[in-house]
Amino acid sequence: MIRRITVNTLIACVTVALTLAALEAVVRLGGETDADGQFSFMGYALHPYALLGYTSPYALPVNQMRGKIEAYFENQDEATIIYDEQLGWTYRPNSTRQSGTFTINSAGLRSRREYSQRPLPDTLRIALFGDSFTAGNAVSDDETWGHQLEMRLNQAGIRTEVLNFGVGAYGMDQAFLRWQKAGRGYAPDMVIFGFMPRDLGRNAKVLWGLRSATGFTLSKPRFVLAAGGGGLELVNSPTVPPEQLMTVLESFESHPLAKYEARYKSRDEAGQWWTSSRLISFLYTALTKDDEGSPDDYGPTSERGMLGQAIVDA
Repeated sequence: MIRRITVNTLIACVTVALTLAALEAVVRLGGETDADGQFSFMGYALHPYALLGYTSPYALPVNQMRGKIEAYFENQDEATIIYDEQLGWTYRPNSTRQSGTFTINSAGLRSRREYSQRPLPDTLRIALFGDSFTAGNAVSDDETWGHQLEMRLNQAGIRTEVLNFGVGAYGMDQAFLRWQKAGRGYAPDMVIFGFMPRDLGRNAKVLWGLRSATGFTLSKPRFVLAAGGGGLELVNSPTVPPEQLMTVLESFESHPLAKYEARYKSRDEAGQWWTSSRLISFLYTALTKDDEGSPDDYGPTSERGMLGQAIVDA
């Protein structure tokens, strides 16, 4: 019996080892190294690796981002996402998305109607600020939660209009700045600030799309905690114009903005020992979704957690 258990255990260990080796080979052979020297598999940019004293560099995706910036300029006359020096980006007024089901009015709000600066005396005005969940990406104008809120309150006999200032890919910082820039002037009776946990990670960025193979690339404003607990200070404001982004990226290692970008790592940053396995690196990257950070990044003593709290307090 002991011999049988030993043999079965050895067979199981060999089987597992061979399976892992085969999967490792799949990742290595199926992955690709781009023009920037970054190794990726299934769309995930894997971590630098350390092996026998050699550390692979963390490659900033300069060429990938150049392509996205060029695409922005080629399509800027039709694009619904446009540059904004105070907010980073916003919606193009009087445009539509999603085959005409996502309507943006002349003030850049998601709505099929226009609004006066002041609400009527007998009307409750609610203003919404937040990211794509507030804006209602992937649903029609009538399916956004803002429209549903307005409809249900009116059905309940409360004359209401809900103004949707949400913008896709916004951090809490941008939503707050949009309230200051555009929302206040509409004199809402109530403001609803909608955000998701991932927005805490966005608060610690100055470049959108740094590690994303799709979408647009623009810079964003970012708050930092003032020394001595003195509140919030704004950096990258005005934001870097699109035509200057490549100059910034090509020298990002020494650029002042580098220290404010949570997704940037120095080319000299050492890889962890386990990243010598491309399989483990892929699984780690896919499961942790490095774009959003680790759970520890959201604690009350982390920078992201403290920034989020400070923005809510403000």
